[in-house]
Amino acid sequence: MGNEIHALFECQDAHSKHLNAHFFNKIMNVCHQLSLLNNSEKLLYLMKACDTSISLIFAKWLEKIHYYYKS
Repeated sequence: MGNEIHALFECQDAHSKHLNAHFFNKIMNVCHQLSLLNNSEKLLYLMKACDTSISLIFAKWLEKIHYYYKS
Protein backbone atom coordinates (compact mmCIF):
# COMPACT_ATOMS: atom_id res chain seq x y z
CA MET A 1 0.00 0.00 0.00
CA GLY A 2 1.17 3.45 -0.79
CA ASN A 3 0.56 6.89 0.60
CA GLU A 4 -1.97 9.49 -0.54
CA ILE A 5 0.13 10.53 -3.52
CA HIS A 6 0.38 6.93 -4.66
CA ALA A 7 -3.36 6.31 -4.22
CA LEU A 8 -4.40 9.47 -6.08
CA PHE A 9 -1.80 9.82 -8.82
CA GLU A 10 0.44 6.77 -9.21
CA CYS A 11 -1.50 3.58 -8.48
CA GLN A 12 -1.64 1.27 -11.50
CA ASP A 13 -4.57 -0.83 -10.26
CA ALA A 14 -7.25 -0.77 -13.00
CA HIS A 15 -10.08 0.41 -10.75
CA SER A 16 -7.96 3.09 -9.09
CA LYS A 17 -6.70 4.31 -12.46
CA HIS A 18 -10.28 4.60 -13.71
CA LEU A 19 -11.45 6.51 -10.61
CA ASN A 20 -8.40 8.75 -10.63
CA ALA A 21 -8.69 9.58 -14.33
CA HIS A 22 -12.41 10.34 -13.96
CA PHE A 23 -12.03 12.73 -11.04
CA PHE A 24 -8.73 14.26 -12.10
CA ASN A 25 -10.21 15.09 -15.51
CA LYS A 26 -13.13 16.82 -13.78
CA ILE A 27 -10.70 18.91 -11.72
CA MET A 28 -8.56 19.67 -14.78
CA ASN A 29 -11.63 21.13 -16.50
CA VAL A 30 -11.77 23.71 -13.70
CA CYS A 31 -8.02 24.20 -13.13
CA HIS A 32 -5.94 23.57 -16.28
CA GLN A 33 -2.61 24.65 -14.74
CA LEU A 34 -2.72 21.75 -12.28
CA SER A 35 -1.01 19.58 -14.90
CA LEU A 36 2.12 21.74 -14.51
CA LEU A 37 2.61 20.66 -10.90
CA ASN A 38 4.34 17.55 -9.59
CA ASN A 39 2.24 15.08 -7.61
CA SER A 40 3.18 16.50 -4.19
CA GLU A 41 2.27 20.00 -5.34
CA LYS A 42 -1.01 18.74 -6.84
CA LEU A 43 -2.03 17.14 -3.56
CA LEU A 44 -1.15 20.28 -1.61
CA TYR A 45 -3.05 22.47 -4.08
CA LEU A 46 -6.12 20.24 -3.92
CA MET A 47 -6.08 20.15 -0.12
CA LYS A 48 -5.86 23.95 0.07
CA ALA A 49 -8.17 24.77 -2.85
CA CYS A 50 -10.28 27.88 -2.33
CA ASP A 51 -12.51 27.06 -5.30
CA THR A 52 -15.60 25.29 -3.98
CA SER A 53 -16.11 23.31 -7.19
CA ILE A 54 -12.59 21.86 -6.91
CA SER A 55 -13.07 21.09 -3.22
CA LEU A 56 -16.32 19.24 -3.89
CA ILE A 57 -14.82 17.15 -6.70
CA PHE A 58 -11.75 16.38 -4.59
CA ALA A 59 -13.90 15.37 -1.59
CA LYS A 60 -15.94 12.98 -3.75
CA TRP A 61 -12.71 11.56 -5.21
CA LEU A 62 -11.29 10.95 -1.73
CA GLU A 63 -14.53 9.31 -0.65
CA LYS A 64 -14.46 6.90 -3.62
CA ILE A 65 -10.76 6.05 -3.19
CA HIS A 66 -11.22 5.52 0.56
CA TYR A 67 -14.19 3.22 -0.03
CA TYR A 68 -12.24 1.26 -2.66
CA TYR A 69 -9.17 0.74 -0.46
CA LYS A 70 -11.32 -0.02 2.59
CA SER A 71 -13.16 -2.88 0.86
